[in-house]
Amino acid sequence: MKLIKILLALIALQLLISCSKGEYPPIQVMHTYFGTIDKGEDGKYHLNNTDVIPYKPGQKYGWRILYRGNQDPVNYEEVVVLSDKGEWGVGKDKSGKQIEYKEILDGKGIVVKRSSPNDSVLFGMWTMAKGDPKGKAKIMIFVNKKKVHEFDFEIKPVDEPANAQDKK
Repeated sequence: MKLIKILLALIALQLLISCSKGEYPPIQVMHTYFGTIDKGEDGKYHLNNTDVIPYKPGQKYGWRILYRGNQDPVNYEEVVVLSDKGEWGVGKDKSGKQIEYKEILDGKGIVVKRSSPNDSVLFGMWTMAKGDPKGKAKIMIFVNKKKVHEFDFEIKPVDEPANAQDKK
């Protein structure tokens, strides 16, 4: 019994030493946010938590993941799947480099490869385009080919109440 207590104490000590050195998993998700992104009166953009995105061309929406990790930079893939074919346009990253992407599922989806410094935040933003499909959609985030989070949401016409599906 005494030997088991000593072994457990040694394991706990090793775990504490590893954590203090920053030796934790490549990505440990601490918190996630998803919703619309709107410019406030203060001139700054704010993420408003919701899983219902209003169908308005120009409406921005996106996600944020707060994480702890030891990988620098963090290379990740963002997979977006819509209910039908979308109009895809991907720009440049913060450094001005063209973002690498490919369409999947006959245009219903897209895989975007991104890289971010290890600053504890991963972020993605999209803008609703005229002709984008309404309906259920999802965004999946993969780090090292492992899914770290999935955001499920729905794009609805502006005049359709959030609970309209429940009444049908």
